[in-house]
Amino acid sequence: MKLMRALLLPLLMSSALPVMAEEPSATSESVSDERLDPGQTVKDRAHPEYAALGIRAGSFLLYPQAKLEARYDDNIYFSNVNRADDWTAVVTPSLQIDSDWGRHALTIDMGAEINRYDEHTREDGETLWLNATGRIDISQHTVATVHGELGSGSESRGSPDDAAGLKRAKTRNRAVEIGVEHRPGRFFVIGKLRLEALDFGDVTTSLGTVINNDDRDRNEQTASVTGGYQMFEGFDAFVRYSRGTREYDAAVDDGGFKRDSSSDLVEVGADLNLSSVLIGEVALGSLSFDYDDPAFRDIDEGTANALLYWHVTPLTTFTFQVARSVSETTTAGSSGYTSDVLAVSVYHELLRNLVLQSSLSSVTNDYNGIAREDELTTFRLSAEYEANRNLFFGAGYENGGRDSNAPGIDYDREVISAWVGLRL
Repeated sequence: MKLMRALLLPLLMSSALPVMAEEPSATSESVSDERLDPGQTVKDRAHPEYAALGIRAGSFLLYPQAKLEARYDDNIYFSNVNRADDWTAVVTPSLQIDSDWGRHALTIDMGAEINRYDEHTREDGETLWLNATGRIDISQHTVATVHGELGSGSESRGSPDDAAGLKRAKTRNRAVEIGVEHRPGRFFVIGKLRLEALDFGDVTTSLGTVINNDDRDRNEQTASVTGGYQMFEGFDAFVRYSRGTREYDAAVDDGGFKRDSSSDLVEVGADLNLSSVLIGEVALGSLSFDYDDPAFRDIDEGTANALLYWHVTPLTTFTFQVARSVSETTTAGSSGYTSDVLAVSVYHELLRNLVLQSSLSSVTNDYNGIAREDELTTFRLSAEYEANRNLFFGAGYENGGRDSNAPGIDYDREVISAWVGLRL
């Protein structure tokens, strides 16, 4: 505990000191004529006077970064029955590589998040990632993209499939996604294909029993095609069809169920960019899931999905999200759960180099085939200050929990954190 307190104290002090570091060269009022790209908030706005310059290597720019965070979690096991608190030191080194070409583009992102607990060292873990995205400019009207992912980590204690082992289950994922977009005029067509493999490691209980997680290993494939028409400037109407399959490595899981399934999603919607004030996508659709096991009930239901960015002023962005999806689970007797998400976030640029962020989300997970429903709520508040091109500070607070009609799985949780980062 003394080690974590020794780490947290200078971080908390440094988070309070940046106002003494370097005065902004311009006030926030000077951004009134700056536009944000679709999918950006004021937090993403480029400020050249605070942007890292990177390291040039031929036709590439390298952006290395390291962040050190101290975190206090009052419920590390996400459980009100087996409750424990602890301090965690989190080290996050990362490297982004961007091409600097006249045509085509390549971005590579790699890094690690290393967690070390003060007392509950069995919760220690590392998350590693390597992502690469390439853009091929085939012609003036046609662009192809290729994206790849490699990752490994540890499953969250808050996962509905957490087996409560002595250590968290190790996870691995590998994915590749290819896409083509053709826009000859007002009409456009977009095709995508994503292939992903997921692996889960076994865990051991306090009694020495090994819990098998191999029955969760699977391959997922999703193909989609979108066709649309620009009705007028800032309003693109579209129709999208997506086909998905999930194939498990094991013919049946430990409960004797076949988990393989296929799904179809048809959506009608619009991409919006109204005077660069309201930007985003809205869609209504129909979702169906067909399961190989006759013991599982198939799913047929409507969907409503939206992600909107509302730039209320040049200094403030609200985001609104509504989403419905079906997620996989190996919870006994359930084929999966339907997840309904409602979330709102606000970003405010108090200074050009100081952004405040707050968010509130509500997620309802309704388990198919069994009488279980979970309500998860999360509130987050954070601030990040850029002292100069190379140094930044931040602090955050999180309050959340789960309320379920299933016995013994409710929890509430609070987390506070402070961090300091260096970048080149």
